[in-house]
Amino acid sequence: MNLRKHTRFCLVLGRLLIIALLVGSLAFPLPAAGLTIKEEKEMSREFMKMVDRRFQLIRDPAIVDYVNSVGRRILKVVPPQPFKFGFFVIKEEVYNAFASPAGQIFIYSGLLQAMENEDELAGILAHEIGHVVSRHLAQRMSRQKKISMASLAGMVAGVFLGAVAGSSALGSAVTMGTQAAGQSAMLSFSRGDEIQADQLGILYMTKAGYDGRGMITMLRKIRARQWFGSNQVPSYLMTHPASEERLMYLGGWLASHKQLQRPAVDNDRFRMMHARLEALYGDPDAALTDFRRQVKAHPDDAVAQYGYALALVRAGNRKAATEHFRRALDQKAFDPDILVSMAKNYMDMGNLDEAMRILKGVASIAPRHLEGLYVLGKLNLEYGRAPQAIDNFKAILKQRHGKGYRKTLMLLGKAYDATGNQADAFYYLGLYYAQQRDLKNAMFQLERALAVTEDADRREKIEDILHRLGKARAEARRKKKEGQEG
Repeated sequence: MNLRKHTRFCLVLGRLLIIALLVGSLAFPLPAAGLTIKEEKEMSREFMKMVDRRFQLIRDPAIVDYVNSVGRRILKVVPPQPFKFGFFVIKEEVYNAFASPAGQIFIYSGLLQAMENEDELAGILAHEIGHVVSRHLAQRMSRQKKISMASLAGMVAGVFLGAVAGSSALGSAVTMGTQAAGQSAMLSFSRGDEIQADQLGILYMTKAGYDGRGMITMLRKIRARQWFGSNQVPSYLMTHPASEERLMYLGGWLASHKQLQRPAVDNDRFRMMHARLEALYGDPDAALTDFRRQVKAHPDDAVAQYGYALALVRAGNRKAATEHFRRALDQKAFDPDILVSMAKNYMDMGNLDEAMRILKGVASIAPRHLEGLYVLGKLNLEYGRAPQAIDNFKAILKQRHGKGYRKTLMLLGKAYDATGNQADAFYYLGLYYAQQRDLKNAMFQLERALAVTEDADRREKIEDILHRLGKARAEARRKKKEGQEG
């Protein structure tokens, strides 16, 4: 989403927020002591719906899985929490990151691309984890009176998603009503909140084995960006204030805790992720120029060659990309990410046999490599090898982050259909549409599955899913009717 579309969204969201805040019939009071865990989880679901509808999340597992791996490493040293944390990347060229209700942490691709190492990423994630552990947002939301969960979720979206460099559109829209402006302002973090999140964050990241200086260098980068002009204040500073005071505190803390200082972590995995982010999701012309410069200066740098190859693929120059994939493999001969990207390039060029040869090699080197399994499954379908494709797709779903490949369920349904197994074909297609929130098609496919499924456990599971989807559809119809009547 470009800045103009983002601004338009902010204006619409602001107007909807004002309406929601003023419609008393939709409201109910929240407990004075604070939001319950259940309420915070409910709000998180509402917030995720807004994000899914209005923003482009980067779902590339090579990027998202890496960010999640850093987050999980930090969480290992965090006391047990009532939430299941998730880490997401929003495709926006702005400097921003935030934690939404119930432990969902978002980082914008612009901020991620500005990082130079894993320690900097750990610093930002650890700070946001500190906010969640302290339940800062829940405490501030508990001060709002007679506001529905959907409205509160909209307020959170207004504060965090509306903070765009150079745009005050949402702020202007919200301040059209003093009540809405006051409610939104109360959600902003205080300096005390920020210091507490820093205190916890730097403790967590150093205990997890990261260099605490990564948090400081990242804050300095964000702070330095402000000096480009008053219209270029980074979004992060709008929602995370008092950076000078925070820098002083963090510097003093590190100086007095030298025993917790760590050497920088191995940066190779970060560089591979970063190259992919820039090449496939950054500005395409800028990426080509940058990687061309890098490979000229460092021809033996496998990561630079990999990034340049991806940028060339994106530009449609697949023949040149093949050469740079080969140069990358000269330095990293068995790297599965490079091999799978090269195989995909061959598939797009129509050379399926070479793609299959490479993917079989990846399967022996890294049998659990998600993208390798996904591409191999698609290729097996192309060759008419449905049973092998089924094995590939089911191996993806067994893994913790297999859901990152959203079309896996659909392709699995197609593979079962190719074998004549209608019960499984309808079932997995129904799960795919449910995942996409296409309730009509999900219920249609699952009802077909129920009609032909003989397994009692599967039937019970389908009936339970249909019941939940039916309730969701009834609720959607109710809200639509109320909106038309209002």
